Amino acid sequence: MKRLLLLIGLLFVFLSATAFESNNVPKHKHPEYEKAIKSLEMTTKRVSKPSASSTVGISGPPGPEGKQGPIGPQGIPGEKGPQGEQGHQGYEGSPGKDGAPGTPGAKGDKGDPGDQGPPGNDGAPGTPGAKGDQGEQGIQGPPGSGGLGYALRLVTASQSTTTDSQTVYWGGMAVAPSTTAARWRVYIPKAGTIKTAYLFSYAGTAGTNENWSTYIRLNNTSDTLIQTLAANTNARVWSNTNLNISVVAGDYIEIKEVFPAWATNPATVTRNGVIYIE
Repeated sequence: MKRLLLLIGLLFVFLSATAFESNNVPKHKHPEYEKAIKSLEMTTKRVSKPSASSTVGISGPPGPEGKQGPIGPQGIPGEKGPQGEQGHQGYEGSPGKDGAPGTPGAKGDKGDPGDQGPPGNDGAPGTPGAKGDQGEQGIQGPPGSGGLGYALRLVTASQSTTTDSQTVYWGGMAVAPSTTAARWRVYIPKAGTIKTAYLFSYAGTAGTNENWSTYIRLNNTSDTLIQTLAANTNARVWSNTNLNISVVAGDYIEIKEVFPAWATNPATVTRNGVIYIE
């Protein structure tokens, strides 16, 4: 009976050692380990070989479970398995904080001009300018007489030079005076009486103060003196408010001038005038 129990124990040890050797023991075993295995094998052979006179008894109950042996070293990692399916997308997280402003980019090309906008509102009125100098006083018109009369305007262009003792004519045309009469006529539109005449001239060069006479010449036949003026000023005014020259519609008049022999002749002379008729 004792031999049977010994045989079972040795067999258990042998099987445990064999399993441990095949799974965990490296190929290069320790010498003491190999020696123990050989001794166990010899003992097992002697015990398991029954003698001719021995009889096999009834098997005893199983012995207690031995303690778990030490955990062997980790095996070589296996090959990487196939990638699993992608999992469901998670819920969107809350927005993160704004990052720091990036570096400004390079300035872009200038765009095309836009459409012109509507005109803006008018600005505030500017400050009034300084008051200009008062001009020279014009020729005084003839006295009124109940509004029955009318006036004729006379004008001529500038005369650059004057000639001593010359007679010239001018009237209603903006041209220089002529030495030929009846060329620059001013026609009478309504019958009446010439009552007043005013003539004004301005000379760039005043000239000396010899007598300078002006006349109203009617129909190139009769002359009526307006005034003889002796002055050496740039501006000269001939006037007569006591005229009494009867006219009818269709008559015409001109201004006649008789120049003196000047010591210094006036130059660049311009003229205008007005004739009042009642």
